[in-house]
Amino acid sequence: MELLQQQQQQFEQQQQQQQQQQENEEEQVLVLLIYRRFVLLLQQMLLLSLFLRLLHWSTRRIVWPRVIELCLFLASREFQENKNKFDEEEEVNKTEDNQPHHIQQQQQQQEELQQQEQQQQEEQQQQTIKRNNEGSQSPPSATAAAAAPAAAAALAAPDDNAATPAAAAATAAAAAATAAAATATAAATGQQGATPQRCCDC
Repeated sequence: MELLQQQQQQFEQQQQQQQQQQENEEEQVLVLLIYRRFVLLLQQMLLLSLFLRLLHWSTRRIVWPRVIELCLFLASREFQENKNKFDEEEEVNKTEDNQPHHIQQQQQQQEELQQQEQQQQEEQQQQTIKRNNEGSQSPPSATAAAAAPAAAAALAAPDDNAATPAAAAATAAAAAATAAAATATAAATGQQGATPQRCCDC
């Protein structure tokens, strides 16, 4: 009996020891698993932090400068386009504003030239009439001598008067009128100086 009891006790003790060993092994395995999980989590956190640092560095040193340069380039190009459009509009407005003024100046110049031509023609006509009236009372030599300097002066007008086509035409007209006046005066005086023929029977 005692032997049986001793054997049972030994068997129970062995079972208890085995159970304890199993529990210890399970605890060790669990601790090992927890440790591995913790190490893996730390590794993942380190990798994530490294990735974030790399992303931050790349965005700060590479991406953001490129983005800023692109924005500045687009803004400068848009500003230049707007400036060119504004300059073109200003030039168009200036040309439109200057055209009426330029046209008015041309019209005024043409009117002044026409008035000068009319005045010159009137003066020439008056001088021609006056010379014809005076030529009827003066000898032919004096009339020709008076008409020659006038014609020479009209033909030898300075270049300032011939600067424009209207002035040149006026000068030529003055010379022609003077020559015609001289011719008419000479003809009138020649007719006046001719002696009438008497009839032989008288």
